Amino acid sequence: MRFQMKTILITITLSLLFNLSGYSQISWEKYPGNPVMVPGDPGSFNSGGYAFVTVIMNNDTLDMWYTVSDQQEQRIGLARSVNGYEFEFCDSVPLFEPSVGGGFDTYGVFNPQILKINDTSWYMWYSGLNNTNFNSQVGLAVSSDGLNWERYSTDPVLPWGPAGSWDNLLVYAGTVLFDEGIYKMWYTGMNTSYTYRIGYATSPDGIVWTRYQGNPILTFPAANPKVMKTLTGYQMWYNESVGGKMYIFYALSDDGIIWQGMDAPVLSPDPGTFDDEGVTAPSVVFNETTGLYQMWYTAWSAVGNYYSVGYATDSSLVSIDSPETINTSLSIYPIPAKNRTVITFNLNKTSHTTLSVISLSGIEMLCPLDEIRTPGTYKVELDCSEWPAGIYLCRLIAGNTIVTRKFIIVK
Repeated sequence: MRFQMKTILITITLSLLFNLSGYSQISWEKYPGNPVMVPGDPGSFNSGGYAFVTVIMNNDTLDMWYTVSDQQEQRIGLARSVNGYEFEFCDSVPLFEPSVGGGFDTYGVFNPQILKINDTSWYMWYSGLNNTNFNSQVGLAVSSDGLNWERYSTDPVLPWGPAGSWDNLLVYAGTVLFDEGIYKMWYTGMNTSYTYRIGYATSPDGIVWTRYQGNPILTFPAANPKVMKTLTGYQMWYNESVGGKMYIFYALSDDGIIWQGMDAPVLSPDPGTFDDEGVTAPSVVFNETTGLYQMWYTAWSAVGNYYSVGYATDSSLVSIDSPETINTSLSIYPIPAKNRTVITFNLNKTSHTTLSVISLSGIEMLCPLDEIRTPGTYKVELDCSEWPAGIYLCRLIAGNTIVTRKFIIVK
């Protein structure tokens, strides 16, 4: 079965302005080594590629729960990474398979949303299909180790909406968070007019869900919400179709229900590449150690007609809320670097200044500066000839201001 998300036609575009105080992740850069996961050989379990991925931080690793297809059925599997762009399949872990016996998920399971409560309590909300049509409902599986899963029930926990509703043909989860003492789900729904929209539901236990009465919360055609809670509210990355191709957009909310978005995408297809027909189903993680936002997404290519996984990062984590903010800039040249690179920054106030270089796994590679500096422009030359190839972060802390930039080392 092939997913048809890329054929959604969008007739309405957001034109709202929104406040960019605090942090906003809209400056994504694609990894030059994309795609990071590609379909397998004909006849293999992943020959049809990856239609959805969900990545979570699990201690020191990035766990990717992926939807995989052998061009017959959708299944769920697991791969792991330290840096975000090199993944290893967990071959010893059984894939989460469709059920047997005529249940709601006998034809396929896809799009897992993983929530780790603690080391011995895991939830997975997944979507199930009972025929060849894309008419999914949301089920629940539980695990004591995050590896071996059991269905909570043979019935869906979030079924189709009632007849005539906006989500009466399909529903599938986009994000589930445990927030403010309850479970919150942002999900995709579709009606018999084949129009996708985004809805919201809450639950006291993750099992019994109540749809928000004001659904859908995004009334224009949109799908695949990935929501993250921050100190100042909620962020959402989601899909809209432009000219028949899927793009990733971004919105902010104070309460997770009323959203303000941008009228321009934050990630777009690139002609002639692995994602030339669409960038869909984003999964986003914030690495607190490195200050880096990491995104994985499903890429659709017209060449070869397959789904692969792309990777992008955003290090525009710049604080502008503090009244003591110091005006500064940070640049790195050349990018990509091979043996040496030069970091340039300026200050408009005297401040204690720290400059450090960090790997994606959180290891501090170098701290060439940690002292008080007066206003001016400074250059620091780095010898990176012995560092492994990959993505690195350069972080400048000047008083209460933090600026982070990423750069790439090639060999």
